[in-house]
Amino acid sequence: MRVDTATGESTRLPQPDTVVTGGIDGLYWHEGDLIGVQNVTNPGRVVRIALTDKGTRIADLTVLQSHHHPDFDEPTTGTIANRALHVIGNSYAGHYQPDGAIKNSADLKGTAVIAVPLRR
Repeated sequence: MRVDTATGESTRLPQPDTVVTGGIDGLYWHEGDLIGVQNVTNPGRVVRIALTDKGTRIADLTVLQSHHHPDFDEPTTGTIANRALHVIGNSYAGHYQPDGAIKNSADLKGTAVIAVPLRR
């Protein structure tokens, strides 16, 4: 989404059909690109979203860390430091049940913070 700061109006950025940007649960600006943490609607992963045309469209998406990381279980928010996104790899958000119980709670591990290099 692009937001006009003068009017507050938001518009969805056009993107190639091959790019999937849904399910982003953390979005960061880094050296002219957007770094996103995707979960829920996609297998959890960290992506770099390249913009073109002064930020008016999405040009490309590169996976920086796939869902194959052993500590990824609903990755979520993080912070950028030392040329890496330090992301919470296992929020376990998908384990919460409608009644507030936690599914398979005995299988949960401590919080894993994963440093994903922001390479080009």
